[in-house]
Amino acid sequence: CGKNWHRPSRKQLFGNVQSTSINENETASSQSPEPEAKVTRSGGAMDIPSMDDGFASDSLLGDTLPEFVLTNLLGKDRMAYTAPSPIQRHCVPLALAGHDVLASAQTGSGKTVGFLLPLIASVAKDRR
Repeated sequence: CGKNWHRPSRKQLFGNVQSTSINENETASSQSPEPEAKVTRSGGAMDIPSMDDGFASDSLLGDTLPEFVLTNLLGKDRMAYTAPSPIQRHCVPLALAGHDVLASAQTGSGKTVGFLLPLIASVAKDRR
């Protein structure tokens, strides 16, 4: 008939799971506290820290992202980012380190920038 199929366990699929709660709108200037979003990380890259010092030039990003990207990201006359969103804080370091990332977050949470920063860094590195 066919091969027997078995459903892998959550641990077989994702390994050990670490959860933390973060405020989804930490960077927003709202006066009322927002509900916290739960961030779950799993897999073999648990030793890679999140981007807690933001887009600081002396952080992981300062060494990895090209100067033109930081200028466009942080410049007051450009995108004027002051801090990464929660999805960016957790995903960018993993992707910059060469790990695959599967992430889900609300519309407007910064997923596109979180995806593009490591991509642009990789392309710029290959062009040097």
